[in-house]
Amino acid sequence: MDLVFASVLRRQITNAFSGTEGFANLSAQTLPFALSVVLFLALLSIGSVLGYLWIALGYLVFLYLLKTDQLEIVTHREPVDELVSADH
Repeated sequence: MDLVFASVLRRQITNAFSGTEGFANLSAQTLPFALSVVLFLALLSIGSVLGYLWIALGYLVFLYLLKTDQLEIVTHREPVDELVSADH
């Protein structure tokens, strides 16, 4: 089914971009649908790459702030009172 859909879509897009006679065979909804699928797939792959870039940029900013002493990681320990039951 996927192969049939892909071949029909490829044929419709080829007909649409081949000339004026290709537009006569095209239904009114095929070209916007095909272009929206192509745009979605392009944005999906761009978004996944940009996600990795944002993570890397955030990590580099974090390391920069640590190296310039604008950010500090500290541990704070306070004495803890132990609760002892009357049985012990």
